[in-house]
Amino acid sequence: EFLESYRKKRLAELKAEKATPTFGAFNATASKQEYLDALATKDAVVVVHLHEPNYGPCRRLNGALAALAARRRDVRFLGLALGEAGEALQGYDVET
Repeated sequence: EFLESYRKKRLAELKAEKATPTFGAFNATASKQEYLDALATKDAVVVVHLHEPNYGPCRRLNGALAALAARRRDVRFLGLALGEAGEALQGYDVET
């Protein structure tokens, strides 16, 4: 009886893990549409780095986010170039 109960509980856990979205990579060149779609999702935590591709500190942060994304597969990491963002930034205090 105990083993059957444990088996059912473990199968339920495995199904829940399989249903959880997994990512595992940092997409530093996300499009504006990918950015908007990611923000609209309720299924996962999303980290967005709005960056300037030719700015050294932004490139270093991209590297750190790539390493973090490999470790945190349950979090979606996106990078969006400020020039690509356009009107998607309206309402936010961002200088372009």
